[in-house]
Amino acid sequence: MRLAVSDRVAGLSKIWSDAKYNFAYWHTRQGLDWDKAYLEFLEMVIREEDPLRYYALLMRFINLLGNGHTYVTMPETLRPEYAVPFYTTFVEGKHRLSAVPEHCADLLYAEIQAVDGLSIDNYVEKYIAPYVYCRNPKGRFYYGALGYVIGCCGEGAIQVATDQGVLTVEKGAGGKNEKMAEHPARFTIGEAGEWVRVCQYDDLLSIYKTGDNLAVIRIATFADGALPSLLYQHIPAVQDCRGFVLDVTGNSGGSSCNASAAAQLFFEGPFSEGRIWTRQHLAEPQASGSYRDLATLDRSAPRENRIYETCRGISLIDVTEPAQYPGCPVFLPQPAVVLADRLTASAAESFLINMKHRGRAVLVGERSYGSNGMPLSGQLPGGGRYAVCTQVCLAEDGTVYENVGIPPDKEVAVTMQDYRNGYDRILAEGLETLRKLC
Repeated sequence: MRLAVSDRVAGLSKIWSDAKYNFAYWHTRQGLDWDKAYLEFLEMVIREEDPLRYYALLMRFINLLGNGHTYVTMPETLRPEYAVPFYTTFVEGKHRLSAVPEHCADLLYAEIQAVDGLSIDNYVEKYIAPYVYCRNPKGRFYYGALGYVIGCCGEGAIQVATDQGVLTVEKGAGGKNEKMAEHPARFTIGEAGEWVRVCQYDDLLSIYKTGDNLAVIRIATFADGALPSLLYQHIPAVQDCRGFVLDVTGNSGGSSCNASAAAQLFFEGPFSEGRIWTRQHLAEPQASGSYRDLATLDRSAPRENRIYETCRGISLIDVTEPAQYPGCPVFLPQPAVVLADRLTASAAESFLINMKHRGRAVLVGERSYGSNGMPLSGQLPGGGRYAVCTQVCLAEDGTVYENVGIPPDKEVAVTMQDYRNGYDRILAEGLETLRKLC
């Protein structure tokens, strides 16, 4: 792939413009001079002819905004170049290999100490943090594989030094065709073998009934529009259970409408989906501000405050709407526990907000990812895409969880031994909590 200078400039400019006028969080980013950053990156993208490194520059640029719903994705034609045959995770304060080539299976869960001679902490700071924004270190490294290639774009192979040996990855080897040794897609607990299965739709929904009449509902994603109808179809089979475990660990989101459809089972009538703000841009106040010194405006005067907020990009309006799903077949008043982890994000966090902050369920597990909001999406030269977050999402009481995550009521510390044994400690703790409530 080759990208002309005009294409490279156009890609950067589209990101700059759409973020300038649509990014929802400028009120918390007043220390960032976005126009200055654009000019600095403009010089770099004009010089950078390598498409992989060009896209890396775009990722660095957009990540200055520090928001998980504001990002750049590589075109499919480039992805084999930055695929690596390993994955990493962050457990017990250490970076570990969570998937490796099958011929290196003895390195599974080994602690990463250095990459190409650079200590892992320094490597992460230099080559992962600038490209994948997430303040929660437990969540960041799930998405951090790109950094291992960008940081090792030179000659030769990537050398990943661990406490159990060295993983050598040939440059450009890619990871799509490797047979992998990795932990199970889903961990479990000992009693699960005795449960009665109500339904099982892989990568979407499963419902089980335990021996002591509890329902365990696993929702893997809110991105599939079939979820509400499938959930409503099967929920009558467990509506008389003593309580409910709702598992959204690993659920990276999708549609908040689907999340609210699931939450409706536990509320009678309309309910709030938290609070949502979005940018309001008016051309005339922007024009007026171009003739004024914004520092001298009297912000106690509505007209001058409107000029100031418009020019600073911090004029927000409340677009919150109540949710209600009349097709919901039942109301479930029984006790409920929701399970979440570091990868529970976006619409799945809307679900947490509905259930936790309205006092409807006890939240068990890990702090969630901390990113939500409708992204404006656009095409980039070469086939990549970018997204800019257009919503400020809050709990109903105004609690902010962007870049913070939603803390559990009962925190669960997943251990390295849990990974090795394929043991779902969060599920086990969730069931124990629910049994005490019933």
